[in-house]
Amino acid sequence: MNRRPAAALCSASLAFLLLPTIEAAAAGIPDVFTQARTYAFAACVMERYADTPLAAEAGVWASGIIENGDLPFERYAEIAALVKHAPPPGVSRSGVEMKLQGCLTWVDSKAFARRVRETLRGGRAR
Repeated sequence: MNRRPAAALCSASLAFLLLPTIEAAAAGIPDVFTQARTYAFAACVMERYADTPLAAEAGVWASGIIENGDLPFERYAEIAALVKHAPPPGVSRSGVEMKLQGCLTWVDSKAFARRVRETLRGGRAR
């Protein structure tokens, strides 16, 4: 049995499915999940580092995400509210609170992905 036609069909199907993502990446426009994830990370940094230069920088970054993003404006507030679901920062062996690492671990988690996808669909994240 010749597997080449099946492999070619599979490759063509995969390319068709990935085309919008590839086009968006080529244009420098992240997909809405990536926009939401990046915004949530900035919101987490702003909350955990309140009243610091890092929080101010994250605020400017978040503003740029809103300005250049594709999401409805109200979704950004809903995404920022997801920060309350982030686990508390861990503590290193030397006693340093790991705030930044906690934000990154949170936005990389399956729980975050589930909540943000629900939010993007217009539902309320639990």
